Amino acid sequence: YGRPIGISIGGEDVEEYSTNFQQIESGLKDTGRSCYFYEFNISCPNTDTGMTLGDQINELEILLNRVRPETSVPLGVKVSPDWNDDRLHQIGEIVRSYSEMFINCGNTQFMNSGDVGLKKDSMPRGGGGLSGGPILPRTLKMIRIFKDLGVPIIATGGISTIHHVKAAKEAGAVLFGLATALIMDPYCVPRINYGLIRS
Repeated sequence: YGRPIGISIGGEDVEEYSTNFQQIESGLKDTGRSCYFYEFNISCPNTDTGMTLGDQINELEILLNRVRPETSVPLGVKVSPDWNDDRLHQIGEIVRSYSEMFINCGNTQFMNSGDVGLKKDSMPRGGGGLSGGPILPRTLKMIRIFKDLGVPIIATGGISTIHHVKAAKEAGAVLFGLATALIMDPYCVPRINYGLIRS
C-alpha cells in the first residue's frame, strides 16, 4: 500500500537489540524495500531481569552508535512513563544528537497487582503494564519535555479519542498511535480520522 512500516525491536541487552536489528535490516535490504522505520523499545520491562535498556543510559548510546551508521531510515526510542523527568531529559539529549531520530511517548505504566485490585501472585512478575486513558496525563507531560528539546514525537500512551489526539498535538506530538483503544473499539481509528477531517 506504499505506507511506511514501523518495526519495534526489543531485547535483553545491547547485543540482542543489535542482533535483532541487523537480522531485520539485512532481510529488508534483500527485498529492496525502503519505506520503513525502526523503534527501539528501551522501556519494556518484560525481560529476564526486569531491567530495561533505558535504565542504563550509557547502553542506549552504545546501541545507537552501532545501529545509526547501518541504516538511513528513521530510528526511534520508546520511553517509559515510569521514568522521572530527569531521565527522560537525558534520553532526549542523547537522541537529538543523532540524525533522523524520534521519541515515542510512551509505553504502559507499571502497576503492582494489588494496585489494580488483583491478588499479589496473580501476575508472574508481581505486576504489569497499565494502558489506556489513565496514562494520558503523563504522556502529555512527557511530550512537552521532548518538544522543548526539539525531538520529533510520536504520542502513543493513552490516546483513544479525537480530543486526546488534539491534546497531544497541542503538546507537541507530530504522529499518534494507539493500541488499547483499538482493541476496545476497532472503529475508533476511522472515527478519529473522520473527526480530524471535519475539524
